Amino acid sequence: FFSSRRRHTRYIGDWSSDVCSSDLAMGNRVWEGEEMTKGIIIIAMGGIGYIREAKANLRACFKLSNLPVTVFTDQPKMFEGKKSIMTDMENMKANPPGTLQVVDAPPVFGFKNQTRYVPLTPYDWTVHLDCDAIPIHPTAFQPFVMLNQFDFVAAHAAARGFKIYRKAVPPCFPQFNCGVMFYGPRSIPLLKRWDNQFKPGHARTNPQQSLAGLLYRSKLRLGVLPPEWNWRGHIGFNDASHCRIAHAHFVPGMVKADGKIDRVRFQKWFMKSIHKKAKHDEKKS
Repeated sequence: FFSSRRRHTRYIGDWSSDVCSSDLAMGNRVWEGEEMTKGIIIIAMGGIGYIREAKANLRACFKLSNLPVTVFTDQPKMFEGKKSIMTDMENMKANPPGTLQVVDAPPVFGFKNQTRYVPLTPYDWTVHLDCDAIPIHPTAFQPFVMLNQFDFVAAHAAARGFKIYRKAVPPCFPQFNCGVMFYGPRSIPLLKRWDNQFKPGHARTNPQQSLAGLLYRSKLRLGVLPPEWNWRGHIGFNDASHCRIAHAHFVPGMVKADGKIDRVRFQKWFMKSIHKKAKHDEKKS
């Protein structure tokens, strides 16, 4: 039995195959004989602050992985460089590993920028990172391997809104934070419906709530990430070394020129956030 096991998982749900450590690290897999393209997308629109955060994010991404990155932005000149492939929406395609594809994309409005461009990924398997969702650990992109088994993978948003939770969506169903999302091709039709449904200025102004409703009614296989892969500054665990992706506006400023995180500053901020949350919980009790 063991001598007949294949190295790669070729069919969904077939975990009898061997999965080596490199597969776990980067999500390598063969799908019916073909390698799936994998990449990162970042949507950098809405002001110079988001551009700066996105550029810090890029330094961190290229420091930790060789994955290709696509940036959708209304300020493409801010991302020109040696690794940059400048293009537009019509000519966008999956770029080679270790390169940056800069897509000149028209801005929409607020969170609508996110819902509009997330479904337009050029990759088969994608991780969407908010500008301030910074990978800080070598295993930050390990959840790609979960796409062997699931169609959509993200972390539960502990600080969630409850407007969407009505009879059709019970409160026990998770509401996924949209700042870190891993997804495959089966998720694209649903993400396009997400864009069509979400209307900024409507009572449901949080895109997470409209996405939760769509996911609950879908037949997609959903994977839930632990908080280490989308740490929001106050929940989940008490050891900064466990953090894989830190998601807060303070974090991009801690990314050094070489792409490494300033561990001393991050540890201080981490502990400050933990103590602040503890005091808040104490007052509530």
